[in-house]
Amino acid sequence: MHPRERILEMGKLCLERGEPIPLDLLAEAETWGLMLTDFDQPTPSHEGEEYYGSNIKETDIHDL
Repeated sequence: MHPRERILEMGKLCLERGEPIPLDLLAEAETWGLMLTDFDQPTPSHEGEEYYGSNIKETDIHDL
C-alpha cells in the first residue's frame, strides 16, 4: 500500500470513530500533498471575516 493511501485510510478511520485526525498524521499527509478535503473535511474559509487592522489607512494612525 502506498503511504498516501495508508494516511488516507488512517484519517478516515479516525473520522469514522468520531475522533479528530491527529496532528502528526495531518503533518505527514501534508508532506505527501494531501489536503483536508482528501479526508472529507471542510477547508477553513475566511469569507466575510474582517481582519484586525485590515481597513486601516496610514492617515488613520495617530501618535498619542
